[in-house]
Amino acid sequence: MKGSSRDGQAFQQAVQSVERSDSSFDAYFQAMRARKEPQQATVATGHKLVRTVYSMLLCGEPFHTESTTADEGRKERERKQLTRHAQKLGYQITPAPSKAAPAPVETP
Repeated sequence: MKGSSRDGQAFQQAVQSVERSDSSFDAYFQAMRARKEPQQATVATGHKLVRTVYSMLLCGEPFHTESTTADEGRKERERKQLTRHAQKLGYQITPAPSKAAPAPVETP
């Protein structure tokens, strides 16, 4: 990564922060960590952050997160995969009833 070491340290700290967040960058980091070593995943996520920041500065546009649609798609794929796997093992999956908020208890 070209630039001062302070830039690198700032992006490294940003990646460490991203590791504990619920964002598209976190999903990217988790995917990279599953395929590579943790240090390589940190560097790859840092590069993605740098490219994103550079693009934002170049175009002058604010950051638009894509985590909601990507997250929903990922969760749906995981649910279908787990359902198929359970059926393959002979189990039948039934959705649990949604839990409504309990009625407030009145005290005299």
